[in-house]
Formats: sequence, C-alpha cells, structure tokens
Amino acid sequence: QKYAVLLDELLGDFGGTTSLELSGRYAFDPVIALRATVSTGFRAPSLQQEYYSSTAINFITGVPYTIRTFPVTNPAAQALGAQPLRPELSHDYTVGLVLTPHDGLYTTIDAYQITIAHRIILSGNLTGTSVQDYLTGVGIPFVDGGRFFTNAVDTRTRGVDLVSSYSIPLQASALGLTGGVNYNKTDILAIAPNPPQAGLAGLTLPIITRDEQGRISDGTPRTKVFVAADWRTGPWTLHGQVTRYGEWTDLSTTSPADDQTYSAIVVLDASLGYQWRAWSFSVGANDLNNAYPDRVIAANSDGGILAYPETSPIGFSGAYYYGTAVYRW
Repeated sequence: QKYAVLLDELLGDFGGTTSLELSGRYAFDPVIALRATVSTGFRAPSLQQEYYSSTAINFITGVPYTIRTFPVTNPAAQALGAQPLRPELSHDYTVGLVLTPHDGLYTTIDAYQITIAHRIILSGNLTGTSVQDYLTGVGIPFVDGGRFFTNAVDTRTRGVDLVSSYSIPLQASALGLTGGVNYNKTDILAIAPNPPQAGLAGLTLPIITRDEQGRISDGTPRTKVFVAADWRTGPWTLHGQVTRYGEWTDLSTTSPADDQTYSAIVVLDASLGYQWRAWSFSVGANDLNNAYPDRVIAANSDGGILAYPETSPIGFSGAYYYGTAVYRW
C-alpha cells in the first residue's frame, strides 16, 4: 500500500508526455544499406531517487565523514539546496551503415549523439561546520554532511559503434566470430546555478562538486574493444572473449594534483557447456587472466583502505570461476 501511494504521487506529479521517433532505412543494393533514427525521450525520477535515504561513512580527501543521503522532500535537504525533481528529457540521433558483403558476414557502423536535459545525479558531499551545526540544530546529530539527488546537469554523449559477426559452418561443427569497437565521450553542457541554502544563513555550497563532474565526463573508459568466438559441436559449446577497456580518470574533490588516470585493462572470459537431455552444465571464468586495475595513489586511498578504484569497469576482485547445472521441464 505504501508503494502504491508513492506511485500515485509520481504519476500525479509528472503526468504524461509525448515522445517522438522517426526511423528510416534505405538499401542501395543487397550489400549496403543506410539507416537513421531521430527520437525524443522522457524519464520520470525513480522511487529510489525521490525517497532513498541512508547514512554512511564517506572518505573525502582521505578524511572520514558521516554523510546522510536525504530524500529531496526532506526539509534538511531543501535547506542544503535540494529542489523537487523534474523528469529527464532526451534527444537522440543515430546514423549508420549495414554491410553484408557475403553470406555469414554482417557488419554495422553507427554514429550517435544523445543529449539529456535535467539529468538526475547525486550532488557532491556537502560538508562544513555550518552544515553540521545546522543538521544538529534540526535534530540530526552526529552527521557531518549531506547529499541528495538533483536535476543539476545537462549532458551530451557522442560516439561511434562498430560491430561485426561472421558465421563459419564446419564439417561437424559451427564457429561464430564476433568483434566490436566502441568510442564515446560525454560532455557536461550546463550546470544549473546553485540554489540558495535557506537553512545556512546565506552560505553557498558547490552542489555538483569537481569529483561528481568527473564521474560524468571522465569516470568511464571512452573506448571498448572486444573479440569473441563461439564453437558448437553436438552437445558441446565453447565460448571465449577478450575485452579491452580504455583509460579512465578519477578527479579529486579539491586538488587537480590528486587526479588519477588508470591504464587500459584487458580481460579474458571463457566457458564450456554441455547439454544432456533436459540438463545443461557449464563451467567458466570471468577475468580468467586475473587482471586488476592500477592501484590507487596514496592521496586517494583513504589512508590505505581503498587499494583499487571503485570506478574500475571490471571491479577489483580478480578472477572469478563458476559452475552451473540447470534442469528444464
């Protein structure tokens, strides 16, 4: 019942919208075709973004702070500058080629641009003596700072995606090859002006801190390349994939000298499967080569607690082995 009420509130707040999409495809001949799409999008804030709350220890420049994540409807969040969330609005443009030079080979090349207005992200960790004193004064003691979700940025992502697959029939088996390359770059087009912190006697805080901006523009690899092979014979299947993630950068909250760029990472995934009647068995490994990201420099390691970057695209647990058995009826 509680979640039904929250859902009714969201529907009542954001109502309906009209989204548009126009797609076209023109084949010059059986080998090459051109395709394009233009569309608009709409996404209302999720229940978690509207109502999520937690208290946790966050490290800021190596110092631990007790940070409360507030719902935007909380008076304390509004005093820090939170405002009612608005829907995200997007515009998408894609143009690409489809190539089929001969049987078994299929290739697509697409360039795209996605702009998002009023993008919903977490604010930075808002701390300081004035913040702590205010929170204590409104009945939230032992908390050093706060943060909340906000529609504070407009972004644009541009990229190119190339994917190719090739099927090779063999005498008693079949081999499928797939490869792909992706490049994308996200820029922050605008940051909304900081609203006044009504509960803090005119103090102005940077709602979107430097490190949060970096998560959007630099915190993920701009390139990804993969090559995969799938071989099947009778009840057996064998899969292998090599993936390379490009460099990425974590920006420091305050000091550009503490920014850190992490090297590209190559990982190997593999699995072997067997089908017997209604049973399926498989064994495999993710990150079979036991790759790890670069270690975090001392200035960003939270006093040695954090050895590897939380932003790593492959995590920081090394190789993972698994086995499965599935019965279908």
